[in-house]
Amino acid sequence: MDYQSTIRRLEARGIMPTQAPSLEPMRAALARATFTIDPTKVVIVAGTNGKGSTASAIAYGLSSMGKQTGLYTSPHLIDTRERIALNGKYISEVDFLEGIVRCERWAAGLDLTHFELLTLLAAWYFFEKKKVEYAVLEVGLGGTWDATNSIAHSTTVLTPIDFDHQSLLGTDLVTIARNKFGVIPGSKKAVYAPLAPEVEFLRESHPGVEWIPAELLGDAKLCPLPGQRGLDNWNLALTTLKALGYPATSLDYTSYRWPCRMERIPYREAPCPVYYSGDHNPQGFRSLQPLVESLGGSKLWILLGLAATKDMRSIEEALGSFPDFQLVLTETPFQTRALKEYSSALTQRAAHQEADPLAALHWIFEQAAPSDNILVTGSLYLASVLLPPSRHWLNDLLAQGRALN
Repeated sequence: MDYQSTIRRLEARGIMPTQAPSLEPMRAALARATFTIDPTKVVIVAGTNGKGSTASAIAYGLSSMGKQTGLYTSPHLIDTRERIALNGKYISEVDFLEGIVRCERWAAGLDLTHFELLTLLAAWYFFEKKKVEYAVLEVGLGGTWDATNSIAHSTTVLTPIDFDHQSLLGTDLVTIARNKFGVIPGSKKAVYAPLAPEVEFLRESHPGVEWIPAELLGDAKLCPLPGQRGLDNWNLALTTLKALGYPATSLDYTSYRWPCRMERIPYREAPCPVYYSGDHNPQGFRSLQPLVESLGGSKLWILLGLAATKDMRSIEEALGSFPDFQLVLTETPFQTRALKEYSSALTQRAAHQEADPLAALHWIFEQAAPSDNILVTGSLYLASVLLPPSRHWLNDLLAQGRALN
C-alpha cells in the first residue's frame, strides 16, 4: 500500500455525506477504536471565518509552552497530511498509512466520508500514537453534525459567525448560528468572538457553560496575522490560552505562520507582488477589503475563482467596496463554477477569463507592471494548482513531516 493510492482511495469516499446528518457512524467507529479520549485535552473551534487561523494560533501557543499538541484543520492546500500536525510538523506518510489501516478496520460497514475518516485518523494519531497533552480541532462545516463534534471536548471556541454554506446550514443567521452552537453541549467553557445581536440569545440555551468573551490581550504591533481580522483571531486564541490557564501574553509568535491568508507568494516570474487570500464568503471579502486598501501600488489585479456553492451575488456586492481593480475570472479545481456560470456583472467587468487558474495567473503576469499588486482569492482550493512547487515554506514542512517517526 503506497501513500498516493491510499489518498485516491480516501477521496473516492466522497467529500460530502451520502446519508442523513448523523454523528452515529463516527461514534460507532470511535467505540471500536483502541484509544480513549480525555475531553479536558480537547479544544474544538467552530465558526464561519478565522477557524483555521484561530485553531493554529492556539496550537502554536500550547506547543511553544512545551505541551505536546495536535492540530487538525481543513482543507489542505497541497497534501492531505497538512490536516494533521503535531507541534507544527505534519504527520509522516508512514504514520498516515499505519493509521489508515486501523481506521478503515474500525470504520468497516459504516460508510464514513473522506472527512470523517480523516477525523478518525487524527484522533488515533493524537490520542494513541502520540499521546498528546492537547488536541485542537477545527470544525469542517457547521457544528452539530460535523465529525469533529463526535470527539468529546470540554473547551469550545466560536469565531465570527456569518453566512456561508447556506444550502446545508440554512438561509438565515439564527439557523446557521444554531448549527454552529451545536458543538457546545458537553463543553465546560466557550470562548467566543463578538456575536451578532440576533444570535446572542442562543447562549441562554447553554446555562451550564462558562461563557468567555474574547479579550484584547495581544499587542497589535506583534500580531503574526495580517489586518484587523488577524488581530481579532489572535486575541481569540490568546483568550483561549488564558482560559486554559496559561500566560498567553508572554508568548513569542514571531515564527508562527498560517498559509494563504493574505500571504505574499514567491513567484520568480511575477513582475510584481502576488498575494493569496483564500476568502470565499461575504464576511471574508468584507474583512479582506481593508487589507487590500493597505497594499497601495499603481493597479490591483484580482484573480477570482469561486466554488459553485458560494454566494456569488453577496461576494459581488462585497467586491464593490474594493479599490478599483482589474478582474480575471477562473475556475476552481473543486466544486467548480464554470466560467459561463458567473454573473453577467462579473463577466462584463472581467478583463480576461481563463478556465485554467495557472494560465490565468500567467496572463496577469504578462499584463502587470512592477508597481502593481496581484491578489488571488475566492477559494483555498486554488492553492493546489497555484502555489509554486518547492518555493513555498509549506513544502519544507511537508518534507520535515516525512522524517517524523
